[in-house]
Amino acid sequence: MHMRRGEYMLEEVAKDAWEYGRKFLLQGKVADYIPELGKANPVHFGLCIKTEDGRHIEFGDSECRFTIQSICKIVSLAAASVKKRSLRM
Repeated sequence: MHMRRGEYMLEEVAKDAWEYGRKFLLQGKVADYIPELGKANPVHFGLCIKTEDGRHIEFGDSECRFTIQSICKIVSLAAASVKKRSLRM
């Protein structure tokens, strides 16, 4: 499969972001104020992007299951934003 320039750039930016984030894995500690968070493996770090055309860009521990806890607020915000935009059209 031949990638277009924009597709290659997305993959490179994602890889750079993942590599940058890995530098901070052992700083701080796993949050334990929510019991499920305290069970997290502190060295698991993955990135997965699914593009509109169905491609997957994955780095690191993207196959590991994890708890989303407060990050679900971001997902909900994104979904609400998309829904609100579609209602205005």
